[in-house]
Amino acid sequence: MTGITNMHSASSAIKTNTSSSIPVNKILVATEVCSTCVPVINYGAGLANLLNAELVILNIVNSDPNNGQFINDDNLNKGKQSIIHALKRMNISPDKVIIMVRAGDPEDIINKTILTHNIGLCIMGKSKSRSDKSKVGKLTGKIIDNPPCPLAIITPGQRLNLPSNILITWGGVDLENLTHHKKFFDGFLNNLNAEDLLFHVSHSSEKFNSDDVKSAFKNILHHKVELETSHSDNVYLEIKKKLSTEEFDMVIVFHRINKSADDKFGGSLSKKLSFSVETPVMIIPIHN
Repeated sequence: MTGITNMHSASSAIKTNTSSSIPVNKILVATEVCSTCVPVINYGAGLANLLNAELVILNIVNSDPNNGQFINDDNLNKGKQSIIHALKRMNISPDKVIIMVRAGDPEDIINKTILTHNIGLCIMGKSKSRSDKSKVGKLTGKIIDNPPCPLAIITPGQRLNLPSNILITWGGVDLENLTHHKKFFDGFLNNLNAEDLLFHVSHSSEKFNSDDVKSAFKNILHHKVELETSHSDNVYLEIKKKLSTEEFDMVIVFHRINKSADDKFGGSLSKKLSFSVETPVMIIPIHN
């Protein structure tokens, strides 16, 4: 099932949120078709198969008329064929994948695709190269700032296991807000049948009732929750240390939308983790 569309850049007004209030029936992989994208697509295909979800692969063809980059049907068809050939090399039947080829502003296209196709989870790779700012991986940081749906960040060029041992970081988000994400957890974590550990880094002035936290997470995870706490004024370093000393296949971070910093920690925790750890990072958007 394929679709080819030429979509021009539009305003960012469409960035209303589908959040994680919908189940994971569709998984979007936004990536270039290249050698390093294979683990990203394979990861998305593995999750889609495990969760019985549709897999959508989005290939964005760069276009900039100012630089003589004009898009025609030949360009779009080449993008489609590149995806089909890549899927066949990975022994993935193209007939079982929704293939989309879009031309225009990449950030705008990713956000619109998520919203208009009811995507429950978006998977992106990250670029370690500073040379090519047109690559989708270079856009990952922008999408992290305001993701329309849960976003998984994958390290390209690395073979990854599907999540079986997951670190969930609470981050002090409003416990009542967790109920809005129940459909996502029902469709993702509970279907994975993975082991999970709830982890929270508290600072000196923070007060919370651990029983209330465990009860709130039990409501969305449907099992008894173990809460491990650590005390530090640097949440990022504590989580990174936790990931380096124990084996986890994924870390889940609740991300406050439109907050430039997880404020006292001097920058977006989600972005710092996504670009500094090899472990896949799942970002759950929270609107305060």
